[in-house]
Order: sequence, then structure tokens, then C-alpha cells
Amino acid sequence: MNSSFEGSTRHGSNEDLLNQRPPSLSHKGQTKPEVQFKTTPRLNDRKTKPAPKLKKKPLRLEKYPELRIRFVEPLLADQEQTIQKTVKELMEPGKGILAVDDSIRLLEKKLKQVLAEPKEDDRRRYLEMLLGANHHMRLYLSGVAFREKAIDQRGYMGRRLVTIVKEAGLKLGIRVDRALVRIPGTLGEWATDGLDTYEDTCARLKNIGAEFVMWRCVYTTSGLNTPSNLALQVNSNTLARFASISQKMGLVPIVAVEVLWEPGQSAENCQNVLRQILSSLLKSIQEHQVFIEGTILRVPAIYLPNYTAQAIANVTMNVVNQTLPPALGG
Repeated sequence: MNSSFEGSTRHGSNEDLLNQRPPSLSHKGQTKPEVQFKTTPRLNDRKTKPAPKLKKKPLRLEKYPELRIRFVEPLLADQEQTIQKTVKELMEPGKGILAVDDSIRLLEKKLKQVLAEPKEDDRRRYLEMLLGANHHMRLYLSGVAFREKAIDQRGYMGRRLVTIVKEAGLKLGIRVDRALVRIPGTLGEWATDGLDTYEDTCARLKNIGAEFVMWRCVYTTSGLNTPSNLALQVNSNTLARFASISQKMGLVPIVAVEVLWEPGQSAENCQNVLRQILSSLLKSIQEHQVFIEGTILRVPAIYLPNYTAQAIANVTMNVVNQTLPPALGG
């Protein structure tokens, strides 16, 4: 007991040991070493060389026509009145538009029912006979639409077919769509080519006296998922661009929708397909700011072989009344 007590007094208590400082810091004249930090200059304090000034050369858009941005300009008031007046004359009650746009192969197929080997003179004679009854044509027709290749075509007597139509007091129209091309990524669906040079075509047609133009797009219904969304978008944008450019150039557009109906479909399925096509087309027409009162839409009849003509007309008009706006020109 005594030895343990003496050891504690000789070395001191535990609190005294904790309060003692290290001998290196307790002696006089010794200070705590200072730590020196190297400072780097700030980014704002650094002296940097200014960037060299580049001489910007003006970009000449005539050398790069693909860089030009074309905005959709609204039609002027006088342009809208002129187009709307032409639409009313074309859609006169009791009259229609005669489409003389058959290809040479299809025209020869018709003539082979009468002639064994139809020749070019036979085709000319047929077209001139079809357009020759001037006073009778004016009673039932408001316009005649040719193919673009038939602009310079002449009849059997040497007169131009375009001149015959103008002398009869009818509106002259041209079908301007070109060849059908496959849409990549679809199951054999089609698009129509020819919009790349369409503005130049409109200017040329305006000079010969054309007042309306027609463009056709083909939709297929050969499967459960056709027409596909891609085909709807491509064809709707094509027809809307055609209508917009035509009105800008002073021509009335006739938007022609053609559907290749697959046999055996129900009336409800056909109605849904036609409703889908017209809805997509109307959406694109609104996006392209097309003058709706100056546009004519040709709607295909639904193919129902077991129905009467009146029943097919009722089924088709039911979709038209549900989808298209009343302000449509025709």
C-alpha cells in the first residue's frame, strides 16, 4: 500500500500528466514552425493574349441555295379572292371536271375494244372527238384536266388540245404528279415524286393559261397495319406542300386521294382507314397554312362490292361529314 502511494506522489497525479505540454513546446525561445503555402495567381490576374480577330466574309446564298430558308407566306387578299372565285366556278352545281389523264397504255387498252391495233392517229382522233363538242361540253363540264405531257399534244386536225378546251370556255387544268416511288421502311407502300421542280412547273403552266392543277397520292390497304404511319405522314405532307405551292403561284389545287382497297374488308374497317387518311391530310394542310376555302379535295369511294351504289355513297359521305370542315372549297 505504501509503495503504491509513494509512486503516485513521485510521478504526480493523472491530471498533472495530462496538463503537461510536450518538452519541445514548453521551452522558451522555441516557437511552432510556420507552414508556408505556395499561392498561384487567379485566372483573372493572369495576363493572357487576346484571341486573334477573324475576318468574317459574307456568305453568298446564291452559291449555296440549299441554305436558303423558305417561309410559308400567307396569301394576299386579292389572291384569295381570285382562287376562291375559280373554285366556285369549278364546283358549279350540275357540272363536273373531265380528267383526260389516261396514259398511252391505258388509252390503247380502251381503243382495243373497238380497234385491233390502235395507232397514234387513232388516239388523236379519239381525244379530239371527246373534246370537239364545244356547246355540249359547256352544259355539263366546268373544266378539263390533262396530263403534263399533253400540253403540246395536237388533235387529228392539227389543233392543240389545250386550245380546244380554252375555246370551249372551260377551265384548263393539268395533272402534275410524276412517277410513284417506294417508301423505304414500309411493306410496299407508295409515294409520289415531282415536288423538287414544282415551282418552275407552275410558272410554265400559268403562262399557257392553266387555272387549276391536280396531284394524286396512292394509299394501300394490303395488310392489317396499312396504311402505316410513315406512309400517312409522307403522303399527307406531299399533298399539303403541293397545295401550298400551287396557291402561292395562283393555281387552284385539287388534292386527289386514291386508295387501293383490299377485297374482303368490312365497311367499318374501310371507314376507319378513310377517316385516318383524311384526318392526317387535314392536319398537314393546317400545318402548311393552306387556304382551305381555295382547295378542292377528291375523296375516293369506299370499295364494298356487296353494297349498292347508294349505300356506298352513304358510307363514304358519313366519313367525309365527320372529318372534313365545311369551309373546304370542294
